[in-house]
Amino acid sequence: MDSTADSLVLPIFPLECTLLPGEPQVLRIFEPRYKQMLDDCLLDDLPFGICLVDPFHPVNGWTGPHLIGTTARICGHEEAGSNHIIEIQGQRRFRIMEIIEPVAPPMDAIQHRVFPDLESLMEMVGGDEDSRLYIRAKVEWMIEPEGTLDDNFKAELENIWMNFLSSLAKQNSMPEEMVEEWKNAQLATVCDWDASSIWRIASVLVADPNEKQSLLESANLLELVTELMHVID
Repeated sequence: MDSTADSLVLPIFPLECTLLPGEPQVLRIFEPRYKQMLDDCLLDDLPFGICLVDPFHPVNGWTGPHLIGTTARICGHEEAGSNHIIEIQGQRRFRIMEIIEPVAPPMDAIQHRVFPDLESLMEMVGGDEDSRLYIRAKVEWMIEPEGTLDDNFKAELENIWMNFLSSLAKQNSMPEEMVEEWKNAQLATVCDWDASSIWRIASVLVADPNEKQSLLESANLLELVTELMHVID
């Protein structure tokens, strides 16, 4: 992640999923461009940005990203053959201000059927030490949704959350004498009803990437909660 007085540059990983702040996920990295991105991030202990793919706005032949995404902190990393398995957690929302194109188009556009190693690929495309195979972008941070929920919203959210927990306990055959204590412990993790609480609930209750993207683009806490109520209704 490079920064100057007036810009911040992030590696961008367009995916067919949306990462919410605080949400954990596991990713498998196997393409040379994202192995290069992973090396860069691990070397300097830096995050990268995850954005839902936007097929209508390609970048140098690659599928481009939506303009609002979330930074991902790498929490764990292991190699599995030619793949890398990473555990990540969502951090801050950002908005892309300017795309920095990768140095190479997709592999089939340069007439290769298998991935060459990273060094050979960089030599092939003529990249210098500052070139990157992955998309980067100048970004700005988005302010965390602020505001205060009224008691009606809090009561409705609490009811939704507790009903979900009851269903989850039943599915997992949790002993009845443990259910209420467990539910109350889980309720305590969201009882502030601030943005972090809503992100936690949303990451559990909402699976569709486009619905999660609509939540991610919320301007304030009321908009975030209203949208959450809409998508889980």
